[in-house]
Amino acid sequence: MILPASQEHRRSLASIVPGERVRVRTVLFSLLREDCGRMGLREGDEVVCKRGSSTVLVLVSEDGRTIVLDRDRARFIEVTAVAPDSSSRTGSPLPDVASAPRTTAATDF
Repeated sequence: MILPASQEHRRSLASIVPGERVRVRTVLFSLLREDCGRMGLREGDEVVCKRGSSTVLVLVSEDGRTIVLDRDRARFIEVTAVAPDSSSRTGSPLPDVASAPRTTAATDF
């Protein structure tokens, strides 16, 4: 079920934990939005957290791409939770995080 924007609980991408599925709602700064776009992470995308450390998040995108994102930058990306059994915008489920390809996007921060 999708809630109206005013009823969604938005939080920082930096706060997600491995296995959690979220939808990117807002990338707060234009430069960060451009960097995320180059990595394949855009507003409206659903991602699953594959791994996380105190400094880095490893996300799996809808198309199975692995995205490595600095947790400090992730603080400025607002996300909302997605039900574990929901499908992506394209109607297909997100890939299983264990079977996702290991390619990573550049992260020159």
